[in-house]
Amino acid sequence: LKINKMEKRRLEEMENDMNEYKLKTQERIEKLESKLTRQLDPWARVREASSDIREAQEAFRAALHEKTSACQLTGSTENLITAHIIPKSSDLLTASERFDIHNGMLVCDAVEKAFYRRKILFKCDSIKNKATLIVLDDKILSDEVCPGKTWLQLQGSELDTSIHRPSFKFLNLHAEYALKYCLDQKIIDESVYNDLIVFAQFLSPPRGAPISRWLFESRKATVQAAAQVGKTSQSSSAKFSSGGSGGSGGSGGS
Repeated sequence: LKINKMEKRRLEEMENDMNEYKLKTQERIEKLESKLTRQLDPWARVREASSDIREAQEAFRAALHEKTSACQLTGSTENLITAHIIPKSSDLLTASERFDIHNGMLVCDAVEKAFYRRKILFKCDSIKNKATLIVLDDKILSDEVCPGKTWLQLQGSELDTSIHRPSFKFLNLHAEYALKYCLDQKIIDESVYNDLIVFAQFLSPPRGAPISRWLFESRKATVQAAAQVGKTSQSSSAKFSSGGSGGSGGSGGS
């Protein structure tokens, strides 16, 4: 069928109008989505501030403190730090993830130091929404984390995710690197590494995986070791006391 110039022009105008309408509709949808995101996501301003690192860091810190006022692991309110799970300068993160609130957690300084030094990790279970502490380095078990709590006492504790839930993806990524580091440094052996790497590489751990057995045995062993240390300490104290004035106390310091 032949289309005269008038009809062709009319069809072109209709097509242009339709394209313009689609464009305006898409812009309207994006504005509504942005508005809705800001209403549902209180951390939107953190991402908006990411062009200025200092401003973004301050927004990141303020957003975490708005959610909780205590360490998410120990419950302590002293020496709190807003910690990045994956360092904000890491190439593993996209630009939008560097100051993503879910790449952070509020913890006390001792937890942050052990976490960054890869002495500890969190075993994540996305089904049960749990992140369980595992202390990899036995040498720090007796260290005090906060007043009245040592790493031994915290072994197996859960990160408080009821108010703020860090990204399990980031926690698993940290766990994978921590395990490789501890294996290289001979802090853990291959059997422990093989048991734990299952959870570092999968967001939803398989039911009945060996970590549950390992964690139980690990806690049992550390409790027994602590009991032995206590007996040794008591025995040493008794010997020191029975030594009378003939014993020298100078070598008894820690």
